Amino acid sequence: MSRGSAVCHHWFMASTPMLESAVPDLPSRNFDATKAFYGGFGLEPVFRDVGWMILT
Repeated sequence: MSRGSAVCHHWFMASTPMLESAVPDLPSRNFDATKAFYGGFGLEPVFRDVGWMILT
């Protein structure tokens, strides 16, 4: 790594606010099974269509 890229990386990290949570994007073959599994952890679907489901 060149010195210039390290300086640029340091500037980026210093100017970028840290996120307080992670938002994983996980594949699912069966939304009903996924809903049942994550429902056991207290997550509920807030959006669902043919190819996408969001649990919170």
